[in-house]
Parts: sequence; structure tokens; C-alpha cells
Amino acid sequence: MRLIGTAGLLALVVAPLVAQAPYGRPPTKQPAAVAPLGVDKNSLYPETEYISGHQGFTEKKTGQLVVTATGVEFFDNKGRQVFALPINTLRSAEHTRDVRDPSVGKKLLFGGLAGDRKQDFLTLTTETESDAEGVVFKVQQNVATGIAAKINFYVRKAHGDTPGAEQKGLVVIAAHSEPIPPPSGTPAVHADPISASDSASDTALPASSTLRSNDELGQSTGFRLAAGDARRVGLVTGYREIGPDTLAVDLSDLAMSSTSTEPQLGRLFAAYVRITSFSKGSTFLLQHGGQSVGEYRSTGLARGDWR
Repeated sequence: MRLIGTAGLLALVVAPLVAQAPYGRPPTKQPAAVAPLGVDKNSLYPETEYISGHQGFTEKKTGQLVVTATGVEFFDNKGRQVFALPINTLRSAEHTRDVRDPSVGKKLLFGGLAGDRKQDFLTLTTETESDAEGVVFKVQQNVATGIAAKINFYVRKAHGDTPGAEQKGLVVIAAHSEPIPPPSGTPAVHADPISASDSASDTALPASSTLRSNDELGQSTGFRLAAGDARRVGLVTGYREIGPDTLAVDLSDLAMSSTSTEPQLGRLFAAYVRITSFSKGSTFLLQHGGQSVGEYRSTGLARGDWR
């Protein structure tokens, strides 16, 4: 009897199984999203995911975003409206980018060719007579800037503001996949200004050599809204200024695992920078359960003992 090589034996065993397997056919393609009726394609942004922030909608949902002069609407992939944010309630749109290091497996497989994982987020600030919200969406790469610019343009026209009043800078969030040792002590702070523009709805407060109370920080509309929303969605339990341009931020249990934590911290940090005269030394010292778990600076999020 002739011996069969390993490869030949494997082929003899696998081939009949493949032929008989009920799942041998290519997977069925998911149906394409149905565009909402009467919507211009230039106003439609598919493959958008609602993350958090809108009252009554606690679950993430994939769908389509529509931006027009009358407001922002979110539709599901069957073309049905999920919710709408009228233009008279919108105050600003900001975009953030979450940049993550490639996974360990990807690094081992591709080495230096393993690229960063980038995710773009859009945060819409709304105000009514009784409430304020920060509604967060994850959008396709490289479109968040354009969406934010378009929304801010419509907001300025609706409120009669002058051009350029709502321009926002891109906040890059560098989230590392491997732990970074937690910071030791309060970092040195340098008051060199960095270039940025402020929101018309957010009065910039001059940097002070004395610590400011939360009420004083809340004089800034942008900071008050960002901090209030972070607390409302259950990610931040408290904060206090503990040094020049340095804010201690207490994170909840939910924040340690939520995918919304980084974009919410990015929004809060952008608001804080605007009331510290855009100091490069602006720092968040992040705490959880009384222990230091990392920090947030202009270079992004650095995780420490993040469990």
C-alpha cells in the first residue's frame, strides 16, 4: 500500500466536507441602505452610527445622517426617520478623531506596515429652554470636517451670526492599545498659546493664577454644556481645578469600558482649552475610584491603570 503525503491526506478529508457543507456558498450581501425620499445626495451621509447623547435614545444605531438648512436628521438604513435636531436648537458642531495604535497581532503580522486605526466622531451641541445635549455620531473617515463646517454654516445663518464665529479645530485623540504608566504628581505647565478659534456662544475666560471654582468654569457656555453632558450620560462623576490649567476629572465605572468616553473627553478638553487661553500645558488628570488612571493633554489620551 502506497503512503499518502500529509497534504494529499488533508485534501482527501477536506474536499468531501466542503462539497457537502451547506454553508459552502458565498455569504449573501447585506441589502444596500435605502436613502430617505426627497433627500439630495449632497446632504446625505451614509454609514453613520449614532453613539449617545440624545434623550430617549440609549442604544447605538447605524444609519444615515441628513444635513440641511432646516436641521440635522438621523434615519435608519430603511430610510425611516429615527430623530431630528431642528436648526433652531443647534448651537455648534465639533469633530474629533480617535487614533488608536494597531493591535499586537497586527503589529506581529505586518510590522511597520501596520497602520493606525482612525475613527472620526461628530458632536452636535443643542440647547432648548429646558435642556442641553451633546449628541455624538461616528461617521466615515475624512467627512467629519465637512459635516461640521456645513452644520456650523447653517447655524450661523439661522442665528444671524457673522461668518467664522463657529469654526472648530480638529481634536486628535491618540488612544494607545498598550498601557502607559500613570502620571506621577502634577505636571509642569507652560503657558505658551496655541492657535485656535473660539465659539461665538462660548465666552473665553482669561487664564488665572488662582484656582477657579466649578461655578467660575461654568461661566463658559461651551464648557458648561460639555461637562453637563459628560455627567448626564454617566461618564464623568465630578471635576475640579487643582492647578494652573489642570483639571482633575473623576470617571465612572461606565467610563472605563464605554466607547463614548474618548470622544466625550475630547469634547470636554477642547472646551477647557478655550478657557485656559489655549495653553499647551492644559491637562486633565483622570481618576477612578480615587486612583490615577491616566491623563488627557493636547497630544491626546494616555491611559494608565485603565481597568
